[in-house]
Amino acid sequence: MPRGRDTKKAELIPRTLMAEQMSAQKPRSRRMYWMWGIALFLLVSTAIFCWLVVVPVMEVRAVARRVHDELGLDTSFVLGGFALDKRIAELGGAGLAAPKLSLYLRMPQTCAPHPEAGVLMLMECREYSSPYLVRFLRHEHPGVRARAAYALGTIAAPGRIEALIAALSDPDARVRYRAAHALGRIGDRRAVLPLVAVLKDESPLVRRWAVSALITIGDKRPAASLIPLLTDEDEHVR
Repeated sequence: MPRGRDTKKAELIPRTLMAEQMSAQKPRSRRMYWMWGIALFLLVSTAIFCWLVVVPVMEVRAVARRVHDELGLDTSFVLGGFALDKRIAELGGAGLAAPKLSLYLRMPQTCAPHPEAGVLMLMECREYSSPYLVRFLRHEHPGVRARAAYALGTIAAPGRIEALIAALSDPDARVRYRAAHALGRIGDRRAVLPLVAVLKDESPLVRRWAVSALITIGDKRPAASLIPLLTDEDEHVR
């Protein structure tokens, strides 16, 4: 009988060891599954980010560089024609190009070195650009803000009047005079008093376009404010 008990004990010892080993392996296997899951999540997230952000930005960056080389930064505001149409077609047409250009323009200048070329193409997307142009009146690059203000004079966008009125206080004179010009083209009477306020602007270009905008709008309220400008130092303002 003792021998039978010893035999049973001997059989139980390996089973106990195996159970202990299996219970020790379970936390390790769970940890390994968690690590594989996290790695897979990071891999998929990186792939999605590259597809949605990196690829479009690099695509626009290459096209913007060509536009910059072809047209230069000192190009007039009135642009269009085959050159830009061709570049927009390279980005998939106006409907697809507008969100790509908007994404490019939101990047830091190290990633988007030619923002003015980007906003020029965005302007040519016409109605597809309207959801984005108001936002770029607050862009860090003054050239982008100025071109966005110019475009909003002809492209309807929600909140454009309020945004252009705010742009009359921009630190850059190019943005202020383009905002005044755009408000004159729109002809909304809400802009009358803000335009009167910039008749004393230090830049003659801003004063000139403010006068032009007020005349275009045709409101009689600012008539008294225009009289002192008859002796303005700038002949175009007079």
